[in-house]
Amino acid sequence: MHKMKLLIPQNIKQKVCELSKLEHPFKFKVDMALYLLNLIIFSYFGKDFQDGDYLSLSSRILEKNAGKGYNKHLDLFVKKEIIDKLFYSTHETKGHCNLFKLNEKWHDFETPEIHIVTSTKIKKTLKARVFSSAKQKYHHLWKWYNDKKFTFDATGARQELQNTEFSKSRLWMENTIFNLEQGYKWFVCHSKDKRLHTNLTNMNRELRKYLKYDGHSLQNIDINNSQIFFLLVLLHKIKNRKLQDTETESSIILELSSVSLCNKEFQSFHDLVVSGTFYKVLGERLMKEKGLRDYYIKMEYDYKSKKVNYVRFDNPKDLMKPIAFEILFSKNNHYTPEKKWFREQFPTIYKVIETIKSKNHNTLALLLQNLEAEAILDITVTKIKEFNKNIPIYTIHDSILTIPEHTNEVKRIMIESIFDFTGLKPSVSIE
Repeated sequence: MHKMKLLIPQNIKQKVCELSKLEHPFKFKVDMALYLLNLIIFSYFGKDFQDGDYLSLSSRILEKNAGKGYNKHLDLFVKKEIIDKLFYSTHETKGHCNLFKLNEKWHDFETPEIHIVTSTKIKKTLKARVFSSAKQKYHHLWKWYNDKKFTFDATGARQELQNTEFSKSRLWMENTIFNLEQGYKWFVCHSKDKRLHTNLTNMNRELRKYLKYDGHSLQNIDINNSQIFFLLVLLHKIKNRKLQDTETESSIILELSSVSLCNKEFQSFHDLVVSGTFYKVLGERLMKEKGLRDYYIKMEYDYKSKKVNYVRFDNPKDLMKPIAFEILFSKNNHYTPEKKWFREQFPTIYKVIETIKSKNHNTLALLLQNLEAEAILDITVTKIKEFNKNIPIYTIHDSILTIPEHTNEVKRIMIESIFDFTGLKPSVSIE
């Protein structure tokens, strides 16, 4: 029988072994402890997490996946300052969520090592990351994902990793390689963001070249400025009073229905997005108006050191992309000079963004992800299948991978499908 394994940093595993030898008012389970810490560590050090971010974990899902007593283990880790915890309430009718992150004293990892899992419960959880509902809904994608011709060169990826400086990014990549090498797949569709989550969706760009189908490398067809593009789609709905099919709180819909977007401002925003020059043009404008013409100094708070850093940007696109994400996804009370500047450029659009995030700053992210999922998963993938069911395709949220032979066909169908769905032509590039 195939042994189930977990990857865990040496110093964390050593600490858990020490805890297992102590007396506790509950039954301490090593497999459960390491599963929970693996979940927190490799989610927290994923490529989409920033220093200071907390990971949200549902009590209901944790009890189902780890078993009863998981909370006592987590409380012990908090007490021993292995993890930090914040409680917050949600609208969940069953259970609640807590926020977790690894305590900063454990951030300097030692080499990760393999732990053999013996717990039947944890083994079952590790095997159950392919949801039958997702397989059924996206059967065509699952067919290609589960095809034996779809391979990953773990040896080549590991060799490249040896030249990478040890960091949280490298640790994440090691875990990605480990999961693919062990054959641990996940194929999950979440009800909130509507996205399809697989081993590929959080894979670092550097590792994608080791993916192959029938010996052929995969090319990525990607929507440029995708989050901004789907914001424009949402703004079109607001401007044309077509919000009835938008999934969010009715009070926000009501408030948005009374918002008037300035035509000149909207047209300017529209032109920047559909031309694919949003980041470049606005970055250049910000450098010219608020920077030192050829470069810009941005103040950033380092949550790890609790210090303010000043970062120099010479490239307008590199400057504007994190600012755009800050505008879209940070809390309304998170003030920065760059957000203030954007509000001066697009006051009515900024008002829409603030309104959507007024009750929960994650609301806008979910709305944009819902639009993206519908455009890519429900519409574009279906159109590609109808055109030629033998084209191998894999999705990474706002992009589609295929073999070079079919790249141009997939790109054409992607542009046409999204235009039919949104009325807007996306700027698309091939990597």
